Amino acid sequence: MLKKLLLFLLAVPVFSCASRYFVAGPKTAPEIPKVSKNVRVAYLGFHVFRVSSLRNPDGTVSFEVLQIPEKRTLKNPSLGSFPELVWAKAPENRKDVPQERVQSFAKFYLSKTGASGVKELEKFLEISKDKETYRFSMRSLPFDYYVVGINTPLEGSGRIFRNMVTIFSNLFSVVTIGILPAYESFEASTTVRIYDGNLNLLKEFVYDTDYTVLRALWISANPPECKIGNLDCLGMSGPTIRPNPSIVFEGSSPLINRDIAETLGSLK
Repeated sequence: MLKKLLLFLLAVPVFSCASRYFVAGPKTAPEIPKVSKNVRVAYLGFHVFRVSSLRNPDGTVSFEVLQIPEKRTLKNPSLGSFPELVWAKAPENRKDVPQERVQSFAKFYLSKTGASGVKELEKFLEISKDKETYRFSMRSLPFDYYVVGINTPLEGSGRIFRNMVTIFSNLFSVVTIGILPAYESFEASTTVRIYDGNLNLLKEFVYDTDYTVLRALWISANPPECKIGNLDCLGMSGPTIRPNPSIVFEGSSPLINRDIAETLGSLK
């Protein structure tokens, strides 16, 4: 009986707390410079991820990180768009772009997204497999520039001091049944690469999107769906390995749009 009561008291603050995310982003929206020349820009990536668990034949459990195709954190690019490329007949492949350059472009993207990024990449590259080796060929498409965005897939723990604060705050939150807030701090980032139409890397930006989370009975939820009882926000609806939510990265969108416009506007 005492054991059941203890489990109940531990579960109440966990399942009853709302979550409030404090995320990075400019305090005022930066001015987006106008690009006088007409440029055709294609975007790919800027996804968030989910974690899937797989049970192996030996009884162990493996985790797989998968990007969510319909969720992008850069919602309104200031230049260009995320093209939906559908053809009755696939365009021809370009022979003037070195294979090594195409391979480098593809490997950078897939090294972050894993196999779940193949479908997105196939819009721009033809992917074939020769025995155990994948080959990538660039499609002939009407774009002057390509912008690739990669968000950190998983929550990354912060410094040791922050981790200690997290441990103690969670203990106090449990003892007070969610009245005192639980504190968590995580490291995250968005990497943006700009390529020209021949897949030469022109510029790379890395945006710090570190964030903190407070969880308590009385706290107002941010985002609104992280209200009391939302297990996704509490990290309790799936594996203990948790992906970063989209709100973490969306605040950097104005800076990303500004930097892309400044870069492309400065090119001759």
